[in-house]
Amino acid sequence: KKGLQVLERLTRARPDVTFAFAGWGPLDPRAWRLPNVRVFDTLAGASLARLYRASDNLVLPSTGEGFPLVIQEALACGLPVICGAETANADPGATSFLTAVPIDPKDPDRTAVALEHALGACLADTSGHDRLTRAALAASRYSWPRTAARYGDLLAGLQASRVAAAAASPLAGHAPSLKKRG
Repeated sequence: KKGLQVLERLTRARPDVTFAFAGWGPLDPRAWRLPNVRVFDTLAGASLARLYRASDNLVLPSTGEGFPLVIQEALACGLPVICGAETANADPGATSFLTAVPIDPKDPDRTAVALEHALGACLADTSGHDRLTRAALAASRYSWPRTAARYGDLLAGLQASRVAAAAASPLAGHAPSLKKRG
């Protein structure tokens, strides 16, 4: 799901690029024994943000994750993001800030070639002019205050629709009556 099989192929195809992996799990890139692979398994918060800011790109060939937090964090740090088309399209407001590649879990070799091409193009672009734009996008779309406000709006909307549905009920305003039979 995370695309580590594809990333292994990419790290082997680009020995000139240092790949930094953040996180932990049963699939450990250290097992590849490649000199261009670094694994950071204790980073969180500010130390993770430093790794993002020290990087040139985020490459994420995962599938089935929607729009993961790692992309939001990378954008907040101004990083160019290379990800699958499915992921890029999960947030239409961010699509133009992402480099989308076709991800085919059944063909990791073809996916790795597509990623290698996209990575080469991103690394060749030394302008860096979009870093601030990406960070501003993330601040406007993914900040905690914005997220909390959006959840508040959603909850208020749900409550309003429940109140409206109750008011529109044919039984609204009528107390049940009991008739004595006799």
